[in-house]
Amino acid sequence: MRKILIGLLFIFVFPIRVFAEGEFKVGLDVTYKYNREGVPTVEQKITLTNKTAYQYASKYEMEISGDNPTNIKAWDSAGPLKVDISDKITAYFNNFVAGIDKSYQFHLSYLGKPALHNGQVWEVNFPKSNDDYRLSVIIPKNFGRLAFSSPSPESNNGEVIVFNNAKSGVVAAFGDFQTYKFDLSYTLQGPGTIALPADTGYQRVFYDSLTPAPANVKIDEDGNWLAYYNQELNQNLVIKAQGTANVLSEPALLVPATDLAVYLQPTRYWPSDNQEFIRLAQRYKTPKEIYDFVVSSLSYGFNNVRKGGLLALENPNNSLCQEFTDLFITMNRAANIPAREINGFAYTTDNRLRPLFLAGTDILHAWPQYWDEKRQTWISVDPTWEKTTGGIDYFSKLDFNHFTFVTHGTKDDTPLSAGFYKLPNDTSRNINVDIGVYRDYSTKPLKTRLDIPRQIWAPLGAKAILHIDNPNGFAVYNTTYDVLSQNGNIETLPPFSKITVMINIKPVWKLNFSDQTIVVTVSGISKTYNIYPVNYLVWHGSIAVFSAFVLLTVGVVASRAWSVHLQRQT
Repeated sequence: MRKILIGLLFIFVFPIRVFAEGEFKVGLDVTYKYNREGVPTVEQKITLTNKTAYQYASKYEMEISGDNPTNIKAWDSAGPLKVDISDKITAYFNNFVAGIDKSYQFHLSYLGKPALHNGQVWEVNFPKSNDDYRLSVIIPKNFGRLAFSSPSPESNNGEVIVFNNAKSGVVAAFGDFQTYKFDLSYTLQGPGTIALPADTGYQRVFYDSLTPAPANVKIDEDGNWLAYYNQELNQNLVIKAQGTANVLSEPALLVPATDLAVYLQPTRYWPSDNQEFIRLAQRYKTPKEIYDFVVSSLSYGFNNVRKGGLLALENPNNSLCQEFTDLFITMNRAANIPAREINGFAYTTDNRLRPLFLAGTDILHAWPQYWDEKRQTWISVDPTWEKTTGGIDYFSKLDFNHFTFVTHGTKDDTPLSAGFYKLPNDTSRNINVDIGVYRDYSTKPLKTRLDIPRQIWAPLGAKAILHIDNPNGFAVYNTTYDVLSQNGNIETLPPFSKITVMINIKPVWKLNFSDQTIVVTVSGISKTYNIYPVNYLVWHGSIAVFSAFVLLTVGVVASRAWSVHLQRQT
C-alpha cells in the first residue's frame, strides 16, 4: 500500500481556493462564528474518503498565503492532532485513512480574518473552492440583519446563515443601511437649475448646507430634486452641497410611481422600437432573462463615447457601465417592461472588480432599474458589476454601495448628474463621497403664511395664498393642510422648497363690521389669521355710495312727484 499525504491550499486572505488529489474525496463543512468585534473562530470539519485500495493518508497539509491564522488547533475523535506550523500547517492523523471507501473525519480550527466594518455595515467574503463545501455563518446581534449575499442562503434564522454549496464563494453584507457623507460642487453659467441627490426607494438624503440658497427646489417627473437659481445672465455661480445619505440594499416605498407609460418610450440611447430589439423581445421576456443576456453578451472595457443600446448590442466589446445600462433598459422597454437609468456614485475598494467611469476628474457609475409590477416598486440591478466580479449576484438584491445622484427615465441624458456642472477646462474635483457617521436630524417646523387680499369684494369672494416652506435639509412627506374647510395632502416637500396653495374665500352679501377668523392648520399645527373690516372697505364704501345714490334718486323722484302733486292741486 502506497502512502500519500493530502495537500490542501488555503489562502487566509480572501479569496480562498481549496483542492485535493483525486485519490481522495474531500468533504468540507466550514463554520465561521463571529464575535462582536468581527473576529471569526473558524472550524473546518473535514471528511476524507479513500477512493483506492492501494493508498493511505497519514497527514494533512495547508499552505499559508496572506494573513497568518492564529490559535490553530486540530483534533479527531481520538483526541488532539499533532500540528506543525512553518510556511504551511501540517496536521498528523491519529489513524491512517486506509482501505477503499474508508473515511476519516477530523477538525481544524483557528482565528480567521476579521470582517470589514465600514460605517453602519459589516462585510464578509468567504473562499472559493474546487470542491463543494457547506458554509455556516454565525453572527452576533450587533451585525444586524443579512442585507445582501451572493449567492442567496439556503436558510437564515437571523443568527445562523447556511449556504449548502459555497463552491463559488460567498460575499455578504450585514446591516440596515450605510451612511455616506458627501461634498458636491456645481458651477452654473447664468440662471438655471442643478439636480441634487434626492430621496429614492433606496436612500434618504439629508443636507447640512446648500449654499447659496436656491430660489426654490422642485421635483421633476422622475423624482429628481431640481434647485433653481436666478442669478444674472453672465454671472458664474459656484454652489456647494454638503450632507449625508443613508443607503438601503432593498427599496422602501418612499417615493410614489408616476405614469409608467413614459418609461416604455423609445429614445436616442434606448431605441426600443428598433426591429432587432423587437425580435429579441420575443425571446427575452423577463428582467432576469434580459439581465443574464446583457451580462453574457457585453465585454467590459474602456471607451470615450456613449454607444447607446443599439451600438452596444452590435459592438459588445469595450463596454462601460453606461453600455450595460443602456442595453438593459432598451431591451426591457422593447419587452414592455418599464425601465430607467440611475447615475451616481458607487463605493468600491477594488476598481478592478467593481469599476467606475470618469466624468472629467470625477468618478461616477451607472446602473439600471426596472419596474416590478408585483412589488409595485423600482428595482435596481447592476449587470456591470456582476460581469466584472465574475458572477456576484447583483440582480436579486443590490448592496449598500450605490448612491443615486440623478434618475433618467423620461429623458435619457438629462438632468445632468453632479460632476457635470463645470466650466470649460475646469479640472477640479467636484465630487467627494466617503463612508460617514449616522446621526439624527432634528425637524424644524414648516414655515406657513396666509396672504389675504387687501381688499375683498364680498359678493365675488376672493383668493388667499397659502405659503408652505420647508426649512429643513431633508424632504418632509405627507404634509396635510386645512383652511376654511379646504384641505389636501402634499406628498413630498423637498428640502428648502417653497410651495403655494390657492384658498377660496367664499362670497358673502352681508356687511362685515367685525373681525373674521381664519384658522390655518398645516401638519397638525394651527395658526390664526384675521380678515378685518378694513379688508372690506371698498365693498362697504361701494355699498354706502350705492345706498346714497339710491336714497338721492328716491328723494329726487319723491320731490318731483310732490311738486307735480302740488301743481295739480292748484
